[in-house]
Amino acid sequence: MRQINSTDFKNHFGEFLDLAKDEPITIGKSGKPVAVVMSAAEYEHLQGLDDAYWKARAEAAEEAGQWVDSDKAMRILTSRLKRAR
Repeated sequence: MRQINSTDFKNHFGEFLDLAKDEPITIGKSGKPVAVVMSAAEYEHLQGLDDAYWKARAEAAEEAGQWVDSDKAMRILTSRLKRAR
């Protein structure tokens, strides 16, 4: 992954946007990374992986009895609120 400083990024914005189509670019400020620019396709791919991860976690929790849907969660919360009064 290419690493550049924020001044170079600002001064050569268009060039780095073109490069970001092929590889992510880390932008640093004061020697520390602060942002990453990547292609829209790569971002969508990462979002898909993130969605798949959380779907798998939810399915595993449901199988283990550790997950409830929103309707059941509301029933549980309502019941607990009524008991607390």
